[in-house]
Amino acid sequence: MGKHLQESIMHQVKTLAAAAALLCSTALSSPAVWAAEDAAQGAEHNILIAYFTWADNTTAADPASVDVDATTSASLLVPGNAARLAAWIQEEVGGTLYSIKVTEPYSSDYNICLDRAADERDHGIRPEIEPGPENFNSFDIVFLGYPNWWYSLPMAVESFVAEHDFSGKTVIPFCTHGTGGLARSLIDLEALLPEDCTLLKPIGI
Repeated sequence: MGKHLQESIMHQVKTLAAAAALLCSTALSSPAVWAAEDAAQGAEHNILIAYFTWADNTTAADPASVDVDATTSASLLVPGNAARLAAWIQEEVGGTLYSIKVTEPYSSDYNICLDRAADERDHGIRPEIEPGPENFNSFDIVFLGYPNWWYSLPMAVESFVAEHDFSGKTVIPFCTHGTGGLARSLIDLEALLPEDCTLLKPIGI
């Protein structure tokens, strides 16, 4: 991920954070520009940046030696692609970083990992995840990051959404992907979220 790409993403983050601040702001008498500045500084709004990445959900003696298909969004190198994007978002708007982790790690073998991910998707299996983050109800803006796995969300992300109450929150998805783009991930995510949750335009790379 080069410098120009990072700058482009940060521009998207600023725009989306400002929109989220306007939607979540309780100070209705404040000018719109104040809300945008507040979001950019992480002020007055409690921001969570939750993400799932393969690198945080597997073990390998030498991650750099793992053969990964460069045409996909999967990365075993730490930090993973979604984690790197999450860190960039935090640099721009502040907030709390949280890595979504399964209790049973995925294989560090790319093909075996894909097979398990496909089985989970095909059979609607939501893997058990570690508890957290603390005080989830206190967050009003949630950036939610993930790679495109089998043309949708990793099922661990579905587990995370299902186990937390997103009522009244503003969600900003960010997705790392190869040639498949965001695929069905937004449709599937929207179906999981409550009606009073606001889903903003995603960040996709």
